Amino acid sequence: MPRSARLRVSGGGSGGAVRLVAPTVSLSGLLDVRGQPRGFCAAGPANGVLRIEGFQIGAINAQGTLYTGTPFGLFLSTASLPAVRVVSVGGNPVATSPTGTFIVPDVTVNSNGPLAVAIQAANVPVGTVVTLVTFSENGPDQTIQSTPLAGTLASSTATASVTLPSGFSKGFVKATFTQ
Repeated sequence: MPRSARLRVSGGGSGGAVRLVAPTVSLSGLLDVRGQPRGFCAAGPANGVLRIEGFQIGAINAQGTLYTGTPFGLFLSTASLPAVRVVSVGGNPVATSPTGTFIVPDVTVNSNGPLAVAIQAANVPVGTVVTLVTFSENGPDQTIQSTPLAGTLASSTATASVTLPSGFSKGFVKATFTQ
């Protein structure tokens, strides 16, 4: 009597999913979320999905289904996350939700001299020096150090002084510290 054999083979593996979220995303390699074929699966493997979220997204070398966009809610509690922001420049309040674009200014100032920059922080250690970086269309980039943050961990302030050239400038603040 002839014997028959059955071959059992699993299907292709899925490529999975990757989500990268950062203010600036720039990659110098390959992100590969293609499914891997295995055996004799007629349908073939399913590609995975890449979602890259950033305010500035550089070149991305990716294999699989790629979606890009600006960051949206991460569903994390923001109660104790560190935060630092500029609240006024030259006594003029900065927009509560600044855009950082040249199209709609977040604050307008009219001065040829030094301007006081008021900085506010939360959950950043007192004593931390904040770095203010400005980019101007009519002048050189500037990197300026603030006074050390003073107050409490929950709410602290610092100041810096900047002289801006005429025209549009934009900037950001950052605080580097260890906990």
